[in-house]
Amino acid sequence: MINGNFDRFDKERIDGWAMISEAPTVRLRFDVLRGDEVIGEFFADQFREDLAEAEIGDATCAFSFEVPTYLSLGDLRKLRFRLGGSDFYWQPKRIPV
Repeated sequence: MINGNFDRFDKERIDGWAMISEAPTVRLRFDVLRGDEVIGEFFADQFREDLAEAEIGDATCAFSFEVPTYLSLGDLRKLRFRLGGSDFYWQPKRIPV
């Protein structure tokens, strides 16, 4: 199961963290989709000190995605996140938009 969170979700950036609870050292890649169109990707492979302090995995599961300027606020609310190379879509419980 993928565990994670969006810590920032606005028209400039999407930041957060994601990991597989049973395999915390596996680095994840996500495709970002607007509808069925892939508009970008990100890797959950960045170290964050706050994740280390909270003992979340090995703390190297953070990500940051620069939102394309052409997306509207309505587009932002409809984004989907697909685990790279799969048909699995990850949607954290809370999106702060």
